[in-house]
Amino acid sequence: MQPEHQPEHKDETAERELRVLLERGTPRLATPDGLLHQVRERVVRRRRLKAAGVAGSAAVALTLAGVLLLPAPDDSHQPVLTARPPVPAAPTANTVAFPELDGLTIQVPRRWNTLTMPVDPQLDIQPQGFIATQRIAPFPRPCRAEYANDCLPVERLGPKDVLITVTTGGPGKDRLDRRASRTLKPMGVDDNCAAIGGVTTRAADLLSDSQPHPLVLSAFRVCAAAGTTAETWAEVQKMIDSAHRLGPADTYAPSTPTGR
Repeated sequence: MQPEHQPEHKDETAERELRVLLERGTPRLATPDGLLHQVRERVVRRRRLKAAGVAGSAAVALTLAGVLLLPAPDDSHQPVLTARPPVPAAPTANTVAFPELDGLTIQVPRRWNTLTMPVDPQLDIQPQGFIATQRIAPFPRPCRAEYANDCLPVERLGPKDVLITVTTGGPGKDRLDRRASRTLKPMGVDDNCAAIGGVTTRAADLLSDSQPHPLVLSAFRVCAAAGTTAETWAEVQKMIDSAHRLGPADTYAPSTPTGR
């Protein structure tokens, strides 16, 4: 009877061996707790690596900054840089000399124009100087004016334009006030000024210090068109205030027609 149970015993043994073989060949899956532990370890590891990288970058930056801020070994021997000197501003006025008017010099704004007309004994014309806001150039004499001395370098004043005529003076009078002689004073519009479109005439004198009566060294006659501004009149007064005569030993350059 025993040989009948022998095949069944062999089958059980083979099944058990097959089961053991399969268990050995198949990897065992980690439990959920094991997986969470592995995840935590990876997170912690990444944070540590990131913190180490930031600290390393900061250390490098501080090192570079220290190198840049450290003075050079021979810094004490290097020259100290000073501030660049300011560039001088362009002059707003030129010193213009009128040698034929006994060496008269005037500070003339750069936008104004000047001209000297010499003496003409044949026409009995004394030397004249002209200062104008518009371009002026030498002109023929005699002209259409009744007297050659009345010829002007301007045929017509433009809006707000001004023409200053400067001549040598003559004997003064006891009523002349040295303190106010240079101050422009209104006077009636003369025919010459009106002929070129002027509506206002003002006058001033440069006086000497001679006693008992001063001499008129230079006479200024200003012809202005309509609309002349207070700023322009202030420029005219400033020019007259700057006028002076050079002494006999002084030298000066002749004035020439200018157009700025």
